Amino acid sequence: MKEKKLLLAFIFLISLTLIIGLVGISQIQRLNRRIENLGKHNIRIAEAVLEMRVNNAIYAMGIRNYVFWKASRYLGAAPMAVNLNRILIAGDNFKKQLKAYQDSAYLAQQREWASSIVASFNELLSLGARIVEITDNNEAGKISE
Repeated sequence: MKEKKLLLAFIFLISLTLIIGLVGISQIQRLNRRIENLGKHNIRIAEAVLEMRVNNAIYAMGIRNYVFWKASRYLGAAPMAVNLNRILIAGDNFKKQLKAYQDSAYLAQQREWASSIVASFNELLSLGARIVEITDNNEAGKISE
């Protein structure tokens, strides 16, 4: 009888250990999935921010170079006019990455930041288009008042 009780207690202890182990493994796997999802969001956000920085620099330098070459009388004006499409593509790429950032944002502060960037970049695009328009409408080398 004593041996049966000892055997049952041992089986109970083994079963309890097994159940606790399975619950623990399940919780670890669930936490691992959450961390992995969070990491995917953060990687996507970091990639989007980096791409936005690159495209913003390309756009700003492109507008500056476009104005310089179009306003000067150098032969570089013709290729620079063709590069206007690349400048505009950089602006579109910025918007795509900003959309990817907005889709991946999970904190209220990130969403607020993205909204303010949308407004700022739209203003930058408007100013860039206006600068290109003024440059195209003016004679080469003439400064408008």
